Amino acid sequence: MSELGAGRETSKALPGANALKAVGGALKLSAPYVATDPNRLPGQLAGRLAGVPDPGVVRLLDRMRDRAPRPWLCPLTPALTPPGGPLEMILVGHTSAVAALAVAPDGGRIASGGGGDDGVYVWNLAGGRVERVLKGPTLGVAGLVFTPDGGCIVSGDGAGIIQVWDLAGERRERSIEGHAHRVLAVAMTPDGSRVISGGSTVSVWELATGRLQRTLQGYTSNSSLAVAPDGSSIVSGSGGDDHSVRVWNLATGRLERTFEGHSGLVTAVVLTPDGSHIVSGSYDHTVRVWDLATGRLERILEGHADSVDALAVTPDGGRIVSGGGGPIDNTVRVWDFATGRLECTFEGHTGPVVALAVTPDGGRIVSGSWDKTVRVWDLARGGIDPASQGHTGLVAAVAVTPDGSRIVSGSWDKTVRVWDLEHGRLEPLELRAGLGEVEAVAVTVDGGKVVGGGRNTAVSVWDLASGRLERTFAGAKGWHQEASAVSLSVTADGRRVVSGGWDNALRVWSVESGHLERTLHGQANFVSAAAITPDDAFIVAGDSDGKINVWDLATGRLVRNLEGHKKLVLALAVTPDGRRIVSGSWDHTVRVWDLPTGRLERTLKGHTDIVYSVAVTPDGARIASAGDQSLRIWDIKTGNSVATWTPDPGIDLRACCTVRSDAHLFVYGDSAGGVHVLRLLEDQKRIRPTRRPNNAMAVRSNPAATPPPEPTPKVSRRFGFFKRSGDRPR
Repeated sequence: MSELGAGRETSKALPGANALKAVGGALKLSAPYVATDPNRLPGQLAGRLAGVPDPGVVRLLDRMRDRAPRPWLCPLTPALTPPGGPLEMILVGHTSAVAALAVAPDGGRIASGGGGDDGVYVWNLAGGRVERVLKGPTLGVAGLVFTPDGGCIVSGDGAGIIQVWDLAGERRERSIEGHAHRVLAVAMTPDGSRVISGGSTVSVWELATGRLQRTLQGYTSNSSLAVAPDGSSIVSGSGGDDHSVRVWNLATGRLERTFEGHSGLVTAVVLTPDGSHIVSGSYDHTVRVWDLATGRLERILEGHADSVDALAVTPDGGRIVSGGGGPIDNTVRVWDFATGRLECTFEGHTGPVVALAVTPDGGRIVSGSWDKTVRVWDLARGGIDPASQGHTGLVAAVAVTPDGSRIVSGSWDKTVRVWDLEHGRLEPLELRAGLGEVEAVAVTVDGGKVVGGGRNTAVSVWDLASGRLERTFAGAKGWHQEASAVSLSVTADGRRVVSGGWDNALRVWSVESGHLERTLHGQANFVSAAAITPDDAFIVAGDSDGKINVWDLATGRLVRNLEGHKKLVLALAVTPDGRRIVSGSWDHTVRVWDLPTGRLERTLKGHTDIVYSVAVTPDGARIASAGDQSLRIWDIKTGNSVATWTPDPGIDLRACCTVRSDAHLFVYGDSAGGVHVLRLLEDQKRIRPTRRPNNAMAVRSNPAATPPPEPTPKVSRRFGFFKRSGDRPR
């Protein structure tokens, strides 16, 4: 039983113990963010504790909501990693992909190397604090190792230079040059006397002097290295077309054995602590276990959905840890060495996991990713429950039924799912139609039908009550010449669907008959966003050239062309009065246009990356925009920023919508498969939920279960649990 679940049973015996444990865990996870900005404390605690049912935690959150500064986007769901799960901490600071990791021999420090010009970060593992940043003339760190005494760090970089850093003196002790090309991997002999580097060749260097002792020829690209525990052999993995693992005699430089069998690049190799086996990972999505003495392939571990980019073995040799590549996998998986059985999976990274290490006591896994984060996992707590439900891929679209009771979400995992907004549970309703990656969803104004489409996906219409697929529209042709509809909108009368795809055209369909009523040609490039005015008079469409076209829906005539965005327009919305258009773009801006005249009223700046989605509140007063790693709320009249919500590092926000029945509720979907609800609090009025937040594990173990109502006489508010991420306990 999970710790929170067990705590629920023992709370009477230990009054307050569960609350203290949960709050302590939440503070530990929140520490890196609160340290840089104390004002983030209310949001951090609310986002991590919203799913904890302990009465003490509920009281704490109630008081915090009463006293938190306004305006505030208060999470009503566990929108951040909650305490009690396997994730102990997220280390943030890198501005580029984390490409290399090492743990000090005493387990007290972590070293991480960035793929850009970040240098090497040295972290205190106990507190998650950065002790120092080691910077030199580097072009990305691709390999890291501690010396056996923990006094120095050795790193290899993109300039072909090996740097030796003295931690006690906090200085660079020496630079070893000689690689013709970049260093892709580094390793060290057990006695600390020699450094081995991999790149276009494998080179052996004397650490004390930097003298080149030997160069091993063979591969044109050595992407991974390991040294036998007794220091007798070097193991290298091919980063080229060879796809093999090779074993070299360190003393003589002679090639002793070649292991063949992988059908893709060998990205990672590691030796078991007793030196008896080699474990290799590859682009072919497999982990392979080889007997070093005989060369026999003993086992193939399958389960990753993408390349295996990193490997580690626990100090007792009992488990293999593997890191999955992206964009499909991004997981850390733990396997039983003896049987090859998958024990657990840790999810949460939103980019390829390209670096792994295990602490000397075998209790923690440290992972580094392209999402610029280092994460520390408690191996004893285990990972996700394979039976858990929720999206397993990026959520690209969300919509709320007009009565505010349900959320519909579309994901790159090729599903459309339905959530109960009030109780926060996934309904036993998964809408399928042979879908590809879902990019757009919409709900008819009567709430009766759901429309979905996406990349290489036809437009599909479902009956929301039954989940029955009613019809599909073939639509545009695009990538791979399959049907596609990357943008969708439904008319206010619910009779028509407008879709846009890769063939630079808009299509108007009859919802009831599936008949194609009209095709509108004239977009300069593929239709990336579409919206319809509330009176069903006009279609607004954005394209990849940054233009917005306004079409007369009745006649199909192009009425107006709006220019101003410098890059692709990804998001469009129309205000409830039909007078303004709101657009979001790859140029990082949100723009507000006067529809009758086509005049640009204002440009809203604040996002630091692509704006993927925009929405307008039902009262027309506010704009919500999702992009980079934030959800931002803007005052539509002044263009001022009202409030901002930021999820866990590495999580991108890809979709947002408003709720017609409540102008202060906002829903968003993220790159980790999560769907969440936020409430904008603007005054000190006491807010209490009509139902307490559900326990996260209870929802996951039985998604269809409806929690018992606990009404209060205070102001009503909707809560829910919508996050699917392996960071959470299952």
